[in-house]
Amino acid sequence: MNQILEIARVQSKQIHDMDKTTRELVQQMREVVQQVSTLREEVRELPNNLVEKILLPLFQAVETVLQGEQDQVRHGVTGEHATMDPVEMSTKGSEPRR
Repeated sequence: MNQILEIARVQSKQIHDMDKTTRELVQQMREVVQQVSTLREEVRELPNNLVEKILLPLFQAVETVLQGEQDQVRHGVTGEHATMDPVEMSTKGSEPRR
């Protein structure tokens, strides 16, 4: 009889430990689900942030660099303050506007 009671106590403790572990795992799972939900919201906002904070300044920087290169080409070919107008050059000769 004592052996049966001891087995019942051991099983009861094991069940209690399993219940405690299950509750801890459920709590961890809730935290993970919350983190995933938060990350999902951040990812939804990422394209907007990506465009506003990274791509637009990058495009503006590229445009500035390209404009600078175009200006260098124009000034290198035609002089410091002249601009080349291909239509005007073809109709009026090869002298650029000043």
